[in-house]
Amino acid sequence: MDFKICRHRLLRCSFWETVILLLLACALPIRSQTPREIRIGESQLRALLIHEVRPDFPTDALGKHASGVSVAQIDVGADGSVIHIEVLQAPTESMAAAMKRALNQWKFRPDTVNGVPIGVLGKITYYFIIDQGKGKVLAPSEMGVPTAAQPKTGDNP
Repeated sequence: MDFKICRHRLLRCSFWETVILLLLACALPIRSQTPREIRIGESQLRALLIHEVRPDFPTDALGKHASGVSVAQIDVGADGSVIHIEVLQAPTESMAAAMKRALNQWKFRPDTVNGVPIGVLGKITYYFIIDQGKGKVLAPSEMGVPTAAQPKTGDNP
């Protein structure tokens, strides 16, 4: 018996509470969901670059005639600074270290979504090659390798 009385009161209260909540929900402005970070392709990431430091070719790798591709994933904050670097692939440890040292000095123009600065996540590739006994570090564009353009959701061109 007590349960039925409470239940009827609850139903009456729930109805009015529901009406009030609906009225409040309609009156409140809708906030758009802006992502904190987006993943972009290498060409878009390089387009945001305002200060690049190229990795040095390590002397120990040159002595071993080591060459190859190094790939790193970098996390760029909403202010354009590099937050985190993870070397995904490198022929030698010294090339991975050279890549990290260089990428830590990079600066980017902040990307935006709906006018709000956001962080970006992307991959950077460098080719460590030996040409006529000298070590060179080249970007994909200098090797004639096209970088895949991924769809971009940010506001920056």
